Amino acid sequence: RIMPGAFDVPIKGNQDVRGLFNHESSSVLGRTASKTMRLSVDTKGLNYEIDPANTTIAADVTEHLRRGDVTGSSFSFSIPPAGQKWTITSDKDGRTDEIREITAVDPLYDVGPVTFPAYDSTSAGVRSLADVKELRAQRLAETRVKQSADKATPGLDAMRLELSEKSC
Repeated sequence: RIMPGAFDVPIKGNQDVRGLFNHESSSVLGRTASKTMRLSVDTKGLNYEIDPANTTIAADVTEHLRRGDVTGSSFSFSIPPAGQKWTITSDKDGRTDEIREITAVDPLYDVGPVTFPAYDSTSAGVRSLADVKELRAQRLAETRVKQSADKATPGLDAMRLELSEKSC
């Protein structure tokens, strides 16, 4: 489980995170330091928006996303020494489960669409400029509600790649 606040250091600390296809350093799609990728967290989890360059890899990945051939996302990270905890639970039949709760990610190396995501609940796709504007407005409203309520949010269950029309 990725716990609320786990991405605070990379996002608030303005870490230089890469947007990569399949975690490949030769398949750069964007980067936070160059402001061609933005990171945010909402009630569903970590989100990323990438403005693809006029490159072969960006065009290829955009087309794979548009066609639905690539649909998942992933991220690469490290966990600081106190950034996780393990909980052991037991059911009435005596079966036990270990639950890993990640409370801090530092550093966050890369995020991006992948062919084989570790978790099926992640997603990646192409959005139009109108969709991106609507989503940003929705996130702003969610952020305001979250700040006023100051409640915990669920762990990571979705990631999205958002590309604007002007770039596609």
